[in-house]
Amino acid sequence: LDLEQQMREGWAEYVRLFVSSAPTLPAPPYGSYYLDGTLRGQHADDVLRAYAAAGWTLCAGYRDLPDHVAAELEFLWRLAGRRDPRSLQTSLRFLELALLGWLPRFNDRVQRAARHPFYRTLAAWTAHAVDADAAWLRRRLEVTPCTNSDDATSSNSRPARSAR
Repeated sequence: LDLEQQMREGWAEYVRLFVSSAPTLPAPPYGSYYLDGTLRGQHADDVLRAYAAAGWTLCAGYRDLPDHVAAELEFLWRLAGRRDPRSLQTSLRFLELALLGWLPRFNDRVQRAARHPFYRTLAAWTAHAVDADAAWLRRRLEVTPCTNSDDATSSNSRPARSAR
């Protein structure tokens, strides 16, 4: 296949997996879907509060939900760029509040539904990188993994909810 054809096929697969197959979207890229069972659920509000508490806002032109996987990953990337202890703590709290709670299920859905190996590889790599980041942060901050989602030490904690 030529590059242009590969790009068209990759884009079509992206749309099928993440955008236009509603209401049966194969792999919704939103935390609320997995944590709340709906789009624009409590999780979306929680991540907006976490963004604001860290002094970060979505850019004015951003047109998607705040709990999209790309937005949550960008937030972590921005925190990593600060390189101060408070940002490291914020990163770990956010990972435990957000991505660690739903990214494995998102990855599983991508692995089952994707026809193109690019998306299976990207989802698996992202899940692995997020796990590795959390492990590194725990070692750096000397924190044991949080095993209970309603951990009272987290200001952003909330009761566990049904998983999708």
